Amino acid sequence: MYDYHIVKKKKAKKNRKLVGHWLYIISLALFMGFSARLIYIVQVGVIAGVSLSERIENLYYSSRSIETSRGAIFDRQGTVIAQDILSYTVRAVLSEDYIDNGRPMYLDRARFEETATILSEYLSISNEQVLSILTDGANQIDPPVFQVEFGNVGSGLSVTTRNQIEAAFDAAGINGIYFDARSSRSYPNGIFSSHLIGTTSDDDEIRVGVSGLEYVLNDFLKNQNGRESFQVNASGNPVPATNQMVEEGVDGNDVWTTLDAHLQLFTESVMDEVMEQTRPENLTALLMDAKTGEILTMAQRPSFHPETQEGIADEHFIWRNLFTEEMYEPGSTLKLATVAAAIDEGVFDPTERYNPVSMQIEDRIINDHDSGANGELTMRQALAWSSNTGMVRLQQRIGFDAWAQYLTDFGLGKVTGSELPGEVPGILPSRNRVDYAMSSYGHAIGVNQMQMMQLFSAFANGGEMIRPQLIRQVGEETQVFPEVVSQPISQTAADAVLEYMTDVVTDERYGTAYDVYQLTNHEISVKTGTAQIANENGQGYMTGEFDYIYSAVSIYPTDDPQFILYLTIKRPEEYDRHTLAKIANPLMERSMALQSFRE
Repeated sequence: MYDYHIVKKKKAKKNRKLVGHWLYIISLALFMGFSARLIYIVQVGVIAGVSLSERIENLYYSSRSIETSRGAIFDRQGTVIAQDILSYTVRAVLSEDYIDNGRPMYLDRARFEETATILSEYLSISNEQVLSILTDGANQIDPPVFQVEFGNVGSGLSVTTRNQIEAAFDAAGINGIYFDARSSRSYPNGIFSSHLIGTTSDDDEIRVGVSGLEYVLNDFLKNQNGRESFQVNASGNPVPATNQMVEEGVDGNDVWTTLDAHLQLFTESVMDEVMEQTRPENLTALLMDAKTGEILTMAQRPSFHPETQEGIADEHFIWRNLFTEEMYEPGSTLKLATVAAAIDEGVFDPTERYNPVSMQIEDRIINDHDSGANGELTMRQALAWSSNTGMVRLQQRIGFDAWAQYLTDFGLGKVTGSELPGEVPGILPSRNRVDYAMSSYGHAIGVNQMQMMQLFSAFANGGEMIRPQLIRQVGEETQVFPEVVSQPISQTAADAVLEYMTDVVTDERYGTAYDVYQLTNHEISVKTGTAQIANENGQGYMTGEFDYIYSAVSIYPTDDPQFILYLTIKRPEEYDRHTLAKIANPLMERSMALQSFRE
């Protein structure tokens, strides 16, 4: 007889045995897998790509950056223009775990009132406020407070204030007061050739240059912060006296510019006065040592304060360095090159007379600024009177190809090698009769101001053209000046033009700046310029009363040039022939006096 219950009981026993068998196999497999994983972890020390040793080290060790300094920027005499300065934040450690070999390194609650008295003496905070901060921190239990700070009044402290506070606490025998250092970039002179010097920003604990020389020389100026490690306790708080250096820091290299701080500050001051009086679109002043090519002052308006950023938000502010990044038509100051080229080509007679009537070149009518009303001129008077028709006559005699070569030899159409970011090469005139004729008086050609300063240097150095320089020394490497770029004209031509330029301020009838530019006890060589400004659509020129770029170059003293000063002002609301002289005359006097003093 078939017993259903017996069969069922046997089948259940068999199933249990099968399940047990598989459980054993699975357990064994899991055990072997866990064992293999454990062996791997022990040998390799990595879980999910995370190093166990690093996790353990992070658990018991921490680290912090050790500040180093970015290189400073100085003027030629060693006056600081830009530098890193350290400021400090004071803090009070309250954790009673902060002990070194049994010695308390925290601020004892019993010394809170004394601490409040000392800190209130050096910080802009009352005893009661200090005491409240300390007491509130000490009373906080969940989570416990390791340290407290004192807000804005306890940060940004100078090294002098820090030392005074430290000395007071040492004298009182109070532990637990510490300071954290923070580096910031300081520009102590404020607005001081700000577009040239530039600015920095902080990136991953390292300060980097973002404009001007700060950017160009970043590889020399940049520093590398150090790093130190220290043990932490179970609460994550530092263990005293466990600091050890992990990586040494490296300070950046210092840089000496060619700027003269005394003259630069003076230039900034007189420019502010003219800026306020005339309200131009922009205003520039560039002063160079004629013998060496060293730029002594470089100032533009609008400008900005590199530390406070004041001026950047102004409506008409521009980031461009107007001396290298702005291309413009130079106007009549380029007539110096035309006359010099004509002298060297043998086609210039200073006594030759001509009638400055209108001239037609192709479809263009060329006039003088007075349309010839002043009557017949000599070729020498053509320069003093700034005659366009006289210059066109000379250019036609020089010839098309020869004039093109002179422009190239004067360094136009290519960068000067200033190494400032974004220097524009300018443009040479199109190869047609009209543009070449117009270029003889400074139109139909594009230049930057450093190119013009380089061109002017040929007249101060017997025909040798000197490269403008901005850097004197980087680290231990000192630059050697002057650097002669080329000799586009002869000494005969250079000396003659320098003499003719004196007529601009001494010739009562034909001098466009007669009795305007003056230097006590010295003769000076001057050329003024007035250049039209092209419309934004490229069609024609602006026609407003003051829609011009006015300029003046002064080379002085004439008998032995020491300085070259180039000034420009664009679209002023008010202007007369004395405007630029308000900068030039005092700056010429100041530079000559300073040179005599230093000699």
